[in-house]
Amino acid sequence: KGAIVEYESADLVNWKLVGQLANIETGLPEPSPQSTVWECPQLVELDGHWILLVSAMDATGHIGVRYAVGNYDGKKFEPTYWGDFSNSGEIYATSLFYDRDGKPGLISWLKEINDTPPAGSSWTGAQSVPAHISLVNHRLRVTPLESMSFPDLSDHQSVTSTWTGRVVGDTWNLEVEGSNTWKISCEYGLLTVTSHNPKIIHVGASKDFRILVDTDICEIYTDAGEGAITFRCPVNQNAELKLS
Repeated sequence: KGAIVEYESADLVNWKLVGQLANIETGLPEPSPQSTVWECPQLVELDGHWILLVSAMDATGHIGVRYAVGNYDGKKFEPTYWGDFSNSGEIYATSLFYDRDGKPGLISWLKEINDTPPAGSSWTGAQSVPAHISLVNHRLRVTPLESMSFPDLSDHQSVTSTWTGRVVGDTWNLEVEGSNTWKISCEYGLLTVTSHNPKIIHVGASKDFRILVDTDICEIYTDAGEGAITFRCPVNQNAELKLS
């Protein structure tokens, strides 16, 4: 079963077993489906709370990245809330970093579902854009770097293989048309993504969406605190964006 085993060392050569930091049944148990493996554990103090992130697997493969908010006494971590950091198994192996100002952030491995990239892509696997994190009502919010610009998207505009934009509102449709077509529809807290891997993503009560597209990766940031939203989209070197 999923667990984290902790060791300590004074010289990084000789190691002593401390015990289990946590497992799927510690405190508030991990929700179903429970993991058979926890990978890439990350423990961080954030806004006065302790956060544990794990990349979860079961017998069928990658479940995705989960996080727990809880109590940590220096030896044991006890979850009091569980949430999903990623909307699918496309985000995995999420890792913690601190920027030069000491602010915590995360970067993730973007993998393929069934090892199948969208049409026109000549590669598989990438790293997400580094992003800052914060807690909103015990939910993990992902915030783009302050240096990134997200101009408001217009009804009709040309897009290139790399672009950013902002959409405000709780109901809208965004479609990129060209040699390949993909679409995001938002209706009162539900995103419906029509791409090479269609899916429905719950985003809470967000009305502010920042969208980053880099060739065939789309990352969406919201103000709802629902973790990371990332998917692969068909390649469009030059296409028209339609927003309604």
